[in-house]
Amino acid sequence: MTMGQGFDAYRNKEILSLAKEEVTKIAINTLGTTTVLQKGIADWTQDGTTVDSTAIATYLTGLQTVSGVTFVNNFEEIQSQSLLYKTLSLEGNNIASPILIKAYRDTTRTAPYIIQSSLNEGSYFASEADGVFGKLFGSW
Repeated sequence: MTMGQGFDAYRNKEILSLAKEEVTKIAINTLGTTTVLQKGIADWTQDGTTVDSTAIATYLTGLQTVSGVTFVNNFEEIQSQSLLYKTLSLEGNNIASPILIKAYRDTTRTAPYIIQSSLNEGSYFASEADGVFGKLFGSW
């Protein structure tokens, strides 16, 4: 970093950092409907049905390191609960407590998704559908 980059250049932009092989449970909630994927001995399952473990591995590879790009300042999470659109919870071996990522949708913004992670409390990031939001929530 060089001097004169502005305050945001020095802020923590981490949203997610994990070892994909440690994840044993993925829960994605969209407006009250939850999809839970659970890792068994050999396969991933959803409601007891085996799912494509290769697709899950590819998804988790993309989640190993995720950083925000543009900070959203002055976002009031408590006042914006009605904007909560999706949550992603990741649990697993050597993950002390579930990692929770929240996505708020505010269609009045140019980048309509606001992302917040329990790994970086108090920081909010703007995203387009095909940006960080798409990487985190995929086709769910």
